[in-house]
Amino acid sequence: MPPVGALDRLRSNPRWAVVIAATTVLVLAWIAWAIYVASSKGATAGLGVLLAWPAILVALALISLPFLGAYLLIHRLANGDDSTAEAEAEASDADDEEDESEDPAEKDDEPNEGEDSEDDEDDSEEEEGSEESDDEETEEAEAEKASD
Repeated sequence: MPPVGALDRLRSNPRWAVVIAATTVLVLAWIAWAIYVASSKGATAGLGVLLAWPAILVALALISLPFLGAYLLIHRLANGDDSTAEAEAEASDADDEEDESEDPAEKDDEPNEGEDSEDDEDDSEEEEGSEESDDEETEEAEAEKASD
């Protein structure tokens, strides 16, 4: 597809043309107002108009940003487009893929400290139990021989 220039964008979406025209009219009206104030009240007042109006607009924009952010958040949550949940799901999928890529044999080769002590205890308990059962068997065998 051929590259789209600025004029092609304006032709394809007339809203941009309206936005650009309205912005141009507002900037020209602001400059004309500053010239009028400077000629009637003096240069200091004209400079004040040039600086005050943009400062007021910036202040209004900064004040309205939290409200705009809250609106967008509520709107996104109401529509079910929770991109944070999607991002968390993608992150957990990536973690699962990393876990699958690890060799399970490598995990078994490195025993944990707790597992070693438990295995040793289990082995010693089994050996003690087998010794006791051997003692009981020999006692039973001796008792049978004595009764014969």
